[in-house]
Amino acid sequence: MIRVGFIFGFNNQWIGGINYYRSLFSAIMVLPERKIHPVIITSTHSDLLFLKDFPDIDIIRTKMLDKGSILSWIRIWIKKIFSDDLLIIRFLKKNHIDVLSHSNYIFHDSTIPTIGWIPDFQHKYLPEYFRDNDITSRDRAFKDICCYSSRVIFSSVTAKRDAERYYPEYSSRYEVLHFVPAPIDLAEIPDNGVLQKKYPVKEPYFFVPNQFWAHKNHIIILEALKILRSQNKVVNVLCSGDTHDYRKPKYFDSLIDTATKLGVADNFKVLGVIPYHELIGLMVNSVSVINPSLFEGWSTTVEETKSLGIPIILSDIPVHREQNPDKGIFFDPKDAESLADIMWNMITNNDNSERDSQIISANKRCIQQRFEFGKKYEKIILNFTNSKDS
Repeated sequence: MIRVGFIFGFNNQWIGGINYYRSLFSAIMVLPERKIHPVIITSTHSDLLFLKDFPDIDIIRTKMLDKGSILSWIRIWIKKIFSDDLLIIRFLKKNHIDVLSHSNYIFHDSTIPTIGWIPDFQHKYLPEYFRDNDITSRDRAFKDICCYSSRVIFSSVTAKRDAERYYPEYSSRYEVLHFVPAPIDLAEIPDNGVLQKKYPVKEPYFFVPNQFWAHKNHIIILEALKILRSQNKVVNVLCSGDTHDYRKPKYFDSLIDTATKLGVADNFKVLGVIPYHELIGLMVNSVSVINPSLFEGWSTTVEETKSLGIPIILSDIPVHREQNPDKGIFFDPKDAESLADIMWNMITNNDNSERDSQIISANKRCIQQRFEFGKKYEKIILNFTNSKDS
């Protein structure tokens, strides 16, 4: 069995990343006769709740990843002297890690192959949403990943093409791996009545399960609601997601202020971070999901609607076109009138009579797509190991 290491330094707030890794590990662990085994390397203090869903995955904790610990300082000091992360390399070898995956750890020691992961180049397209030092650090990190990794994974063809433009000299290492969400256990989706008691649900409603980051473009929904309200058309929108954007800490408060000023606060309800199966339940019972984002690497929201066979209104950006949901309706993410028209048309023509059967069919397709996702990832790993001898 080939041991594939993942170094995790994030916390439970990185919901997009958690959903990505949940999908990846789900795809790996259900492979018949699988040849790879994930090993999570993390700090002694981390509490990544989603890993409890994968009891068969090895978790190794080390003080080297504890911020401020003596061992972490020694590691940083040695790295500066020798220009290589020697303690991490030694640790990986000691724990028999054959490949380090989805890593931004750069090693000049090539005895441990590394597979880098670059989700997207958002900072190149929307620099106004980043601090100058964030742009500089991303540019440096992405170039190093492309330069020193044995292979680099991109979540979309769009991101791979960007890398080919920015770092063409390393293009032979680039690989696209579209992730597929783990199939939903339909029996665990809460009943609509339960959701209505817990959340401020006013049917019919649209659902927006995106983080409240500035580029997610919630403002266009508020503008669409204002247009609809001026036409005496009442439309309700529920939103879930983390309300903190570290790049723009005041963004969420300004968004809520805008909702109040536009007179649509009663129709725009924010739920915050909610349990995953309740999120899926709200998606299933909505008229449609909306993803108005100005930029995506590979949208989890879009993939989840595809796995459920439910409608989605989504911004007309390259990655969304690449994801190409069957029940997708595209709109210009800067055109509130277009969005308002689409929302009202969906309200007036809302027919959920076949939704249950559509969800069952889509879920079955998702199971097959998850298998293909896992097999492709396994193939990438096997390219760097003596798989025939394992």
